Amino acid sequence: MLAERGVGSVLLAAGTLPLSGGSHLAVPVLALGLSAGAIAALAYRWVGPGRGRALAWASLLLDVALASILVAATGGGESPAFSLYLAAFLTPLALREPVATLAAGPAAAIGYLLATVLHGPPVDAGSVMLRLAILASVALAAVRMQVERRALVREHDRRVQELSAINSMAHELTAILDPEVLLGRVLVLVRERLGHAEARIALVTGDRLLVRRAGDPTIESRPLAEASLLADAVRTGRPVLGPGGPAGPAAAAIPLVAAGRVRGAIEVTKRQGGARREAGAIGARDVRSLEALAAFTAVALENAELHQSALRSALTDPLTGLFNVRYLQETLGAALERAQAAGRPFSLLMLDVDNLRQINNESGHMVGDVALREVGRIIASATRAGDIAARYGGDEFLLALPDAGPESAATVAERIRHEVEAIDLEHHGARVPLTVSIGVASHPRDGATLDALVEAADRAAYRAKARGRNRIALLSPLDADRALPEPEAS
Repeated sequence: MLAERGVGSVLLAAGTLPLSGGSHLAVPVLALGLSAGAIAALAYRWVGPGRGRALAWASLLLDVALASILVAATGGGESPAFSLYLAAFLTPLALREPVATLAAGPAAAIGYLLATVLHGPPVDAGSVMLRLAILASVALAAVRMQVERRALVREHDRRVQELSAINSMAHELTAILDPEVLLGRVLVLVRERLGHAEARIALVTGDRLLVRRAGDPTIESRPLAEASLLADAVRTGRPVLGPGGPAGPAAAAIPLVAAGRVRGAIEVTKRQGGARREAGAIGARDVRSLEALAAFTAVALENAELHQSALRSALTDPLTGLFNVRYLQETLGAALERAQAAGRPFSLLMLDVDNLRQINNESGHMVGDVALREVGRIIASATRAGDIAARYGGDEFLLALPDAGPESAATVAERIRHEVEAIDLEHHGARVPLTVSIGVASHPRDGATLDALVEAADRAAYRAKARGRNRIALLSPLDADRALPEPEAS
């Protein structure tokens, strides 16, 4: 800007020099123009944008004074340079700074009148007023244009900031592969980056909404048919604005839509109070940001759930739903190490389905699969938090019981055996007997390492089979033959 103003001064002085008719003012005016250009150009390099801005304004006013003197020196009100005055100075000036334009208007008027009175012909009041009116209209139009341009620039900057924030949040969300962590992070982002006081997120499960609130770990179950912003957004698949005051709605709900399916909704409440009039109201810009966040959230949620499904498929047995051997290899050793470090007992149950090959041969593999699923269901129902249940092989299952010694492990094993024996399995109207043999091994009595414990539990299961099946066995002869407690009612 400074260099432009300096060059403008030089061009203006040089352009009007031929019109001066050899006036004695032409040479000093040209010198002033060159000096102004040099000062402006050097100011940009030496003092930088801060102080250079003030010098630029001074250069603008200097241009006004130069132009006024040149017009007066070349004919006053009838000067042929007057059109150059308007075209070469006021229009570029008006496109720079509104404040400078307003300041230049009075300076132009004063400079023009003084120069005409001192060096030109008598002043024609009508001509002067006409020209001042032209100056005023040009200046006002230019100011209006500049104000509108600045408003557009500010709006553009706001949109760029919004898109940058949304893009940053999208990158963060798509990197989260745990649905629970993802939903919690979305609630934090809604409050911290979008500036809303309260936030809720709901997922559709059947005819219910599972609602999470920012800062609250509990999950609330609500009917989908209820009258609420969340439910309305889910049912309609469109943003829903809540009631509000004179400034506008104070709450809104945006649906989470992925692949044409509504997965849930985000509800926000605007922060109340503040100095701005629009504080506490949801505006079009808020809705636009929330819609973008909701779109990214829905896609990220789909990706996280697909990842979890693939992870479960890789670590679970598809027939029984229990974990598979791969999961045991990844977790069982760490579970035993935790028990050893805490000095706590740790037991394994090895369960072998009796006569599974005979069931497959006589009743068919479909009945055999039903038998395995039922045994898996009973084992899963016997587990506590922290227990690990897995299908170990074709007809074998393994149940790890942290914090359970031989007595407790034998009690769990007997309860499982009793419940499996009671399964009513039929084929063509005939009952198919189903039983299991269970071996029990405990740390530290039966082994100090995981491999030793698994081998001990396997040997105990073979002992149970050798003694007639449908029973439990421990490696210690005394423990293997003792009377066990009756299974608890389940």
